[in-house]
Amino acid sequence: EPYQAVLVGPLYANALTLTNLEGTMTVSGLPMRLRNMTIHTPSEHRVAGEAYHGELEFSHEASVGSDRVGLVVSAFLSLGDTTAPFLRTTLNAVRGFAYTFNPHAVNGLSYDPPVYQSDIKPPVWFSTQEAAGGVLGHGGNYANYMTYAGSLTAPPCTEGVTRIVLRQPLSITAEDFAL
Repeated sequence: EPYQAVLVGPLYANALTLTNLEGTMTVSGLPMRLRNMTIHTPSEHRVAGEAYHGELEFSHEASVGSDRVGLVVSAFLSLGDTTAPFLRTTLNAVRGFAYTFNPHAVNGLSYDPPVYQSDIKPPVWFSTQEAAGGVLGHGGNYANYMTYAGSLTAPPCTEGVTRIVLRQPLSITAEDFAL
């Protein structure tokens, strides 16, 4: 069932984060709670030295005793004829604030940029089940990935995070990418 998540202000000009997400992903018998989804442009990861147009990162965590264990599942975005429905819902919410903050404005900003981790839009309807089906079900991504031990790329930059990078990119239209 869809639920309300919250779009928060960017840490960097090229990233937006959706928080208050619900759901778990079991990895090696450990249930990992979904925390947020971040959209980066361009992608943070590169394959054979090449970046993709964008990247979705789904951040998860679990508690093991007194330790926190992190997992980030990433999916590349590549220009195409369609945009995944779950992503379209989020991007429609972004359209609502797209012109309130322009990090590329000449001679400064006409508005104060949103503060990182502050709410910038009313809640966004999000479906974890639809997102999982759209990302993992696309091109056999559930079995076609790369993995490594890395870190978070935003504060607190926690190390020892398992990173899973799906090989098959998701399609996004040029219009949606232009946001």
